[in-house]
Amino acid sequence: MLKKNIDGIFKAKRADNFGIPIPIVLNKHSQTSDQVANNTRRSFFSFSKWLIFTLIFSASILTFAPLTKNQTLADSASLYQLYQDGNYLILFQNSDELRPTGGFIGSFGLLKIKDKKVANFQIETNIYQKDDTFTKNYYIPQPDVIEEWRPNNSWNLRDSNWKADFSEASQDIKWFFESQYNQSIDGIIAINSNLLPEILRITGPIESEEYGTLNADNILTQVQTEVEENYYKSAEGLKENQPKMIIAKIFPDIATQAKSKKIQTAKLFLSALDKKNILFYFNDQREKLVNSENWGGAIVQTADNFLYINNANLGGGKSSRQVAQNVQYTLNQNNLNLKIERTLSNRSDNFPIDRNANYTRVFLPMGAKLDSATLAGEDIAKSVKQEIDGGKNSFGFWFITNPNQTKSLEMNFVLPSGYDDLYLQKQPGATGEKYKIDINGEKVFEGGLEKDMGINY
Repeated sequence: MLKKNIDGIFKAKRADNFGIPIPIVLNKHSQTSDQVANNTRRSFFSFSKWLIFTLIFSASILTFAPLTKNQTLADSASLYQLYQDGNYLILFQNSDELRPTGGFIGSFGLLKIKDKKVANFQIETNIYQKDDTFTKNYYIPQPDVIEEWRPNNSWNLRDSNWKADFSEASQDIKWFFESQYNQSIDGIIAINSNLLPEILRITGPIESEEYGTLNADNILTQVQTEVEENYYKSAEGLKENQPKMIIAKIFPDIATQAKSKKIQTAKLFLSALDKKNILFYFNDQREKLVNSENWGGAIVQTADNFLYINNANLGGGKSSRQVAQNVQYTLNQNNLNLKIERTLSNRSDNFPIDRNANYTRVFLPMGAKLDSATLAGEDIAKSVKQEIDGGKNSFGFWFITNPNQTKSLEMNFVLPSGYDDLYLQKQPGATGEKYKIDINGEKVFEGGLEKDMGINY
């Protein structure tokens, strides 16, 4: 937890080069080559503005809602209540590098709403530039686990989404952003990279002269290749200082097709809220609505039995998409046997895969007691970090997997008695997770976990 008096100590001036302002009207007609390049960026940002505006606030969703389900209408009305003037930090979280709230914060935007209209939208594609300058001048103690991973460093904005509860993590994210950029914000919206393939499943493939055919199956791979290989390993790319130009170049086409399929897009956005590929946080009374709709990534407070497995890829590159996680939950009376198996596969395109250096936290009901823990046959019970977090008992440990390796964990707990239902909470940004739930000798669930789920037993 950041100390209150830190706010009075650290003051950071707004960086002159923060973001790229988004003009509401794009330039047209005859242009120089530089203008064409700039307008390519603006086309992307204009689409991003449209995407976020529709996603978070647009009243037009209400127009489509009667064509779907009644619940969609209710959700749309709730969404519209979030549409208020203010400054909003938009986090773009890369789920290929899974972090507690959905993914690594590689870039972000600042959206200003005034008089119920988009007044300005800025994008920062290089979070390191200002972040590194700030941490050179000020030392902020890191959470213990991050200190283990990267000792003797200052905590920073890009790693600030450490708490498993997004509403709590947002307090740290907000402090870092406001301290670095000297701009107050009224809310935070996190968007996970997993949303991009889903958009392409609606729009269909995008044909690009430079990148070929881009579709839902290869878009994340292509973007990663461009950023990691053709940007960070290219002197020309580093000089340009725009690591995600591929997105800028292809999104105008995506925008055209997405706008022609507004009903499907609206449904997708609402589905993304359930899957936690979009998270909200607000400083005011809207946070109550967000929590009531379960749109805020908070650790759910329930009287039921509870399980939430939260993973953080620390120093494992962009390997999270290649991890398959299988969970076996076996409860007999009050005795819980929990098995977690993680497999890291190589990518089909031969892109280099690092080991998955993962830190896992298992959240169970208050009063849960750890009896034993073994990882790959090794007793790790003494190294499991036990704490109270988010109104739950949390059990944390390193779970490192190498390429083409399957590693298994087994833990035994004693749980409090008196439960009739089990609540499974899904981690934002997580994919490839499958669960088997056995209660008192009976299989009550088997399958993937795409959203939070309540199980009666």
